[in-house]
Amino acid sequence: MKYLALLIAVLFIGCSSKEVTHSSPILLKPTKTITKLDSIFFTNVSLFTDEDRIYILNQNPAFIAATDKNFNLLWIRNEEGNGPSDLYFPEQVKAFKEKLFVLDHGNQSLKQFEKTSGDFISSLKIPEPVQRFRFDVTQEEHALFTVFNAGNNENVIKVNRIGEVIKRFGTTFPERQGPNRQMKYLQLDENGNLILIGASLPYVELLDHKGESINRFDLSKYEPIKRALDSLEVNVGEASRNTIPTIITDAQYKEGKLYVSFTDRIGLDRGKARNLLVIRLSERDCELEAIYKFQTGTEDDHFNPKYFHVDAIDKKLYVQGLVTRYIYVFDLPET
Repeated sequence: MKYLALLIAVLFIGCSSKEVTHSSPILLKPTKTITKLDSIFFTNVSLFTDEDRIYILNQNPAFIAATDKNFNLLWIRNEEGNGPSDLYFPEQVKAFKEKLFVLDHGNQSLKQFEKTSGDFISSLKIPEPVQRFRFDVTQEEHALFTVFNAGNNENVIKVNRIGEVIKRFGTTFPERQGPNRQMKYLQLDENGNLILIGASLPYVELLDHKGESINRFDLSKYEPIKRALDSLEVNVGEASRNTIPTIITDAQYKEGKLYVSFTDRIGLDRGKARNLLVIRLSERDCELEAIYKFQTGTEDDHFNPKYFHVDAIDKKLYVQGLVTRYIYVFDLPET
């Protein structure tokens, strides 16, 4: 009995320390701060990294650039306009195989450039209005987007290489009918499952390659997200589209982990704000693993990031400040 009591005590201490890790944010300080690139200041950016390069997409002025891992410029394309290779309010960049795919929201197109040189390859007209958030590309180079105002569960479209919609599927929130039920962020995992994430109501749902639901998780069970929801002055499930705040501001899946930035303590004191959640995600489980808090010494402290990118190769975290629009580089902690 004495040994059993000792074992229970050890297990209790282990579990307790794990919970303390979850509730106590890990403080991150930047190793580098990038204020501009080639004398151009950043506005809204999207980043993507591979083994030795960083690809930076800036919205206005519009440009796509490649740098080395120290942000030394290798090439840049900054032609703005409505031509085939021009950019106009681009939203997201993704490196895939030997290409860069750019969601050019202003031109309602998906454009391709060569990774090594930045040379223009092609421009694909997106057949219907899509959300300006994340898109993804399948192994067959079919593009996945979320669409506006889907009247049913078909709020995701798959578009082939010639711009035809070849599949409609998706999911909605388990709330009343209306535009607030839609998922807005999406990404494919390593198994080809589609991860869908809400912005106004923080749900995560996994769909298989047929578009059928595998599992759904409610992120509001975690205290930081619940606190953000509780601090709202509107009922998200009943409010009109124009009055809905965004809770989840960005989300990215990397190697079994879902990184989530969110608006913390809306309208309240932000002194205890947390900036990024790390959630271990699988087809069966969704578990909070760590909470990050950024300390930059700038106006960006205590606010959610404007954008972030996880470099799983070099274990770096790239974050754009909400106020300054600087890009901060953090070492990614081992969790």
